[in-house]
Amino acid sequence: MAHFNLESIADLPGKEDLLAAGLLDAHLPNDFIVPDPQLSLEAADDDMPEDAGAQTDFVVDFLGAPYLDKE
Repeated sequence: MAHFNLESIADLPGKEDLLAAGLLDAHLPNDFIVPDPQLSLEAADDDMPEDAGAQTDFVVDFLGAPYLDKE
């Protein structure tokens, strides 16, 4: 809520506001296609470099191994 500068849940738009903005319209365009998440994942795998699987250092251990060994 802080990201959108809202002080409380009451500041969120209601159903009437969403309807007025056209966000709750049940009529989809004729060319609307629902994306298939599985196809998106397969495409993402194809776009990854071959050595991307070896890059697993996205977690930083701030405590280090000595803290894990202590009881």
